[in-house]
Amino acid sequence: MQVSSERLQMPELQKPGAGLPFFEWLVSKYWVINRLPYKISWDETQAFFERESQKSIEIFESIPLVLREKRILIDRIPGIEDSSRYWSSAMVLEHLVIVGSLMSEGMVLLSRGIAPESSVGIADVKPLGGTSSEQVLALFKDFLVTTSHRMAAEIQNRESKIKLAHPWFGPMDIHQWHWLMAAHHRIHRKQLEAIRDNL
Repeated sequence: MQVSSERLQMPELQKPGAGLPFFEWLVSKYWVINRLPYKISWDETQAFFERESQKSIEIFESIPLVLREKRILIDRIPGIEDSSRYWSSAMVLEHLVIVGSLMSEGMVLLSRGIAPESSVGIADVKPLGGTSSEQVLALFKDFLVTTSHRMAAEIQNRESKIKLAHPWFGPMDIHQWHWLMAAHHRIHRKQLEAIRDNL
């Protein structure tokens, strides 16, 4: 029985959904999630999201085309769990599209006074890989245009108090989700930098 070289090289990582180290989770929940979103305006948060997204595109495009689908093991950075340390740059963009699409859809519903039913876990939003880097980049750019439109045109009430539960941080309102979407892009922009720097 032959085993692929990629499988032989797979590092032993924690299972998806294992979460963050306790102290990091604590700081994230009680400062990053429960306080920061209310210190920054909606428009500032949206600008933050768009800046980080553009930086991610620039980093991705700086990686040689033949290396964009190569998995690279990086040291864990704050905000990502152990199972996410062995991704390609294409997988990072794929993940951002998956998660960001779910977040923006949830925010639209929250703004309309609808409490979405959520059964999505951390393991459900991991990238599968296998999609070409060209296609992933196109999907990511389309996602950014769609999301910017949704945040500007489809959000009905930015002050909605309806909440949607996050698998790690519990029930969150629309401001918290909006901030988390931007912060999530920043975390994975740093991951892209680490992947690029370790190629």
